[in-house]
Amino acid sequence: DLHNRVPTISFVHEKMKSSAIAGHIDQFDIGIRWGDFYAKKLIEYLGLIEKDGVTRVSLVHYNSVEEVDKLIEAFETIL
Repeated sequence: DLHNRVPTISFVHEKMKSSAIAGHIDQFDIGIRWGDFYAKKLIEYLGLIEKDGVTRVSLVHYNSVEEVDKLIEAFETIL
């Protein structure tokens, strides 16, 4: 049901592993995860094993603008 779905953003960083990104952002008390998320064959096919898969962030209707700003500010601390 399209009305019950929430946006999930998955990405990789050019230089950093996904596990390092999640570990860094975790210190800001922001829920962020990394891995293959049960899509191991896709991660392998895309050559993302060495990146520890993808970094994933989920935002939903109850996230505030302030929480999104906090996420952006946390991302800006990554070199």
